[in-house]
Amino acid sequence: MDAKYDLVNGYFAFLQANHTLRDSTICRHDLVLDDGALFTYELDEYGEELVKTQHLRCQSATVIRGPRGTWGTSSTYTVPCEHGDFTHTRTWLPPADRHASSDGHLPDPIGTRLRPIPRIDAERFIPIDTDRNSIESYNAWFKSRLPGKNHDRAASLTQTDQELDFLLGAVVNNALTWANYQGR
Repeated sequence: MDAKYDLVNGYFAFLQANHTLRDSTICRHDLVLDDGALFTYELDEYGEELVKTQHLRCQSATVIRGPRGTWGTSSTYTVPCEHGDFTHTRTWLPPADRHASSDGHLPDPIGTRLRPIPRIDAERFIPIDTDRNSIESYNAWFKSRLPGKNHDRAASLTQTDQELDFLLGAVVNNALTWANYQGR
């Protein structure tokens, strides 16, 4: 085992990802769903405990609507394999009877929580999130300066003039930020 993670604890579920090789042989990969994520795993050196060996990154996650109107997710993961990595798609739809009955009893108290949740990929997410936060902050600042009772009226009539207002607002915002930075 290269990298070792924690032992598999708490609520977990075993899953299997399969793909077909060129000679039509099915290559099976055992996975464990634990801590809201998918992992490859091995037994410890004594053969008694499951040890997570690799976290499988979610490559894409899409919200889907099930046949009963419930919302679920379809998530695609890359699974490592000695024959070549492959993608595995896991679709999760909540059971229609997942809510407690009148006596407060859940029909499946564990199963409703067992689903992979795509985790933030910090390397790819943080730069985008930082820029997004900056953009949203500027948009809120600009909107608060628009005329009208709810600050929702454009100061100019045409789209070109509105774009110019938006751009010039950014110049003013940057000038104010620079002046504050300089202590003026």
